[in-house]
Amino acid sequence: MAFTITYHTLLEVRILHHYFLDRGTDLYDLMSDTEKGFMLRGYDIAKFIRIAPTAACSKLLAKYKCVFKQAPFGFLIGIQATEVVGKIIPAIQVEDADQFTFTYNVVDPYFNNYTALPLVYPGQQLYFMQNLTQHAPKTFPHLCQYAKKYNAGELYASGDIVADADTPAKLFLAKKFTSNQAPPGTDWINDPLISGKPLQYLNRQDLLPWKARLARIASGENGLNPTVTLKNRAGITLQPNFKIIQENAADTVLIELQNFPADVYELEIDDPAIPYNFKQTFYNLSGTELPSGIIDFTARSNADDYSLIGADGSLRSPVFEIRFKNRYSQWRYLGESFTNKPESGPHPFTAKGVIAVTVKNKDNVNVDDMPNPNIRMVKTEHPAGNEQQYNIVSEIYIN
Repeated sequence: MAFTITYHTLLEVRILHHYFLDRGTDLYDLMSDTEKGFMLRGYDIAKFIRIAPTAACSKLLAKYKCVFKQAPFGFLIGIQATEVVGKIIPAIQVEDADQFTFTYNVVDPYFNNYTALPLVYPGQQLYFMQNLTQHAPKTFPHLCQYAKKYNAGELYASGDIVADADTPAKLFLAKKFTSNQAPPGTDWINDPLISGKPLQYLNRQDLLPWKARLARIASGENGLNPTVTLKNRAGITLQPNFKIIQENAADTVLIELQNFPADVYELEIDDPAIPYNFKQTFYNLSGTELPSGIIDFTARSNADDYSLIGADGSLRSPVFEIRFKNRYSQWRYLGESFTNKPESGPHPFTAKGVIAVTVKNKDNVNVDDMPNPNIRMVKTEHPAGNEQQYNIVSEIYIN
């Protein structure tokens, strides 16, 4: 007797990198369907990223008879399910609080050269994306948070993405190191709107501190007698073991984390007598490998659009997006005929398409159709005495 096992989509994630999808200065989303089809030929995220379920997620996938598949355009989870009165019901009911967590690792050594992500950020951090929206504002189908609103007087590096408001109506990309010009302006690139709305790219707001087995918090104080608490994702307060040691003539709090599962936690160290209070949200890693980032799903999100299942347990089968913005750089030409070191740009890096560039040679004569740079030739140039901000430069040598 034959029978059929039917799988339906629990979730799907499309990963769109504009280095591979844009053509020169043409944005993929503004192309015709025919042009998009051309740009999608050969597109495969395996060229730059590898996705895998965590050990805990693998057990959960087995429990619910799910299959995981990394595909050219992202990844998806299939789950055994049947149709009941017009709704798709899993063979085993998924619990609201179930978490499906995946790691991603960058596999292309030149990824940072062509991806508009910060090259410098403080401390131990990784990218964390989730389908919850409290404390991580975003708009469906995006898993990346809103870029931070531009802050007058703040220093920005080349490639930093800022928004016009807390809930963005426009996005801007810094052309160069900048601190004194609000967007829009000559220091900024206006990111095109799609159907009147900005796209959402992985950005600095998606960074989250990480810890592994032990949290080391330098207080800068002496004589601490603190209360140390952790809160897990469910808001349950936990009491970790900790001790205080002296480092650099001040108290450092060492907190044991190895007995807590991998997840997001809120840490608080409080001593009202000094007074001293420290709070931090972080991801507790398990295992020995440090991933580039984590993609995390709770079966029932606080926002219906982001939920994997409905209130009745039926599948919603959402299709999410993660977008990577391609990096821009200033193109500098060097060689016997270009001792004046002419520059053009900044221009975007794209795998397909050529950007027409004209610069003046050492004799002040225009030279057309200059070559575009190789993504392997990128360097940062910092303002004097400042290692946090930078300009991105590609140097092209002409014989």
